[in-house]
Amino acid sequence: MKSWDVIIVGAGLIGLSLAISLRRQGLRVMVIERGEPGREASYAAAGMLAGSGMEIPPALRALAQASEGSYPEFVRQLEDESGMKLDLRDQGTILFSTAGKFPEKAKMLSESELHALEPALASSEASPGQCSEPACAYLEERSIDPRALVTAALKAAKHRSVDISSGNPARALLISQDRVIGVQTEKSSYSAAAIINCAGAWAGCLRPYRFPVEPVKGQMLALVGAPSLKHVVR
Repeated sequence: MKSWDVIIVGAGLIGLSLAISLRRQGLRVMVIERGEPGREASYAAAGMLAGSGMEIPPALRALAQASEGSYPEFVRQLEDESGMKLDLRDQGTILFSTAGKFPEKAKMLSESELHALEPALASSEASPGQCSEPACAYLEERSIDPRALVTAALKAAKHRSVDISSGNPARALLISQDRVIGVQTEKSSYSAAAIINCAGAWAGCLRPYRFPVEPVKGQMLALVGAPSLKHVVR
């Protein structure tokens, strides 16, 4: 049975980008995906690279900001290896808050400043000064087309000769003498020196170490005939 240095369970953006990084270091990498690579949460994301949002738990904010800061170089590398041009945008984000709470890096916007940034968002009935309810602010953030990003990551992984087994759900970890030595899938068994679980909402499904992880439904709305916006609006 062929053996790999690392097996990654999950071919979303995290799994694919990790596989690419490990291949750059010369490791033999296999990615096991339950469905089609990159077609779950990574494909359905909105593409907001929000490293400073109030919704980010305090313990994760430093990691989120470091991740956001690494994106330009990450995108450049994917473009080089995939041959694709990715639309990394840096127009920033306009934040609205009924509570008036914003990240420290955010800049409060007056009605005239909001109108200059996004005329379609400014109320003609607002009084001069700060925005009327809800309060608004500008935050330097980037955004990207997540579907193009995942497509580029998949191309880069294949360019790096990452082995990918798709349509093949991982069912259990193979264990010998208290060490994980491989993965049992619906179709076959695979051995590796290290196993990394990047299965997202299905991360808790690998026997025997199940833990409570479940998908959370999000919704996205496409508006026909709506004003065109240049910024992400949150």
